Amino acid sequence: MICQLRGNCCETHFEKDCLRVVIDVHGVGYEVFMPKSSQGHLREGHVYTVFISESVTAFDGATTLYGFSSQEEKDFFKRIRENVGGMGPKKTLECLDKINKSLPDFKRAIIDQDTRILVSVFGFTKKTAEKLVLSLKGKIDSWIVSGTPKWVDAIQSSDVSDALSGLINLGYREDEAREMVTESKKKLGVKAGTEAILQEALRLLGTRIGS
Repeated sequence: MICQLRGNCCETHFEKDCLRVVIDVHGVGYEVFMPKSSQGHLREGHVYTVFISESVTAFDGATTLYGFSSQEEKDFFKRIRENVGGMGPKKTLECLDKINKSLPDFKRAIIDQDTRILVSVFGFTKKTAEKLVLSLKGKIDSWIVSGTPKWVDAIQSSDVSDALSGLINLGYREDEAREMVTESKKKLGVKAGTEAILQEALRLLGTRIGS
């Protein structure tokens, strides 16, 4: 079994759902299919190490090589194929191409079961986002991912900031508004958007005034 190849990248070509690459290793050219996002890491005429996952078709026993820029990316590919139903290798490459925008953010979104992030940031359809969450929740927690989320926290903090600004514009003191927004966000969870946070904060403020 081929685990990795190190050689000269002598050809790259975009196909419908992936990037076709030819890696020359001591005069032998290996055809490898990679996520389209890998194109930014490859230049023809340069030497690279490509991490390989083999796939053998049941019909004729042909072996296809799928390549990745890192072991981490390869692990994601294998685990998504194993855990998400209906994911053939080409479909998984297409999925990974979107996930490669930020592996830490994808992991965080699955843990938080935040389909909104999967749709708005990664470009999945709502149906696919729900399928990924259902298939990977409780499993992805142990997957090793380098780096930290760069979008999830920003989007969530943006909702909080917008709700806080809304309350201040309505005439509430900043310290009072911040306390209610924080309490509302904690109660509603990570999926809560600006409108929901604002409505809950107003309800809490109304309850406080009424008491």
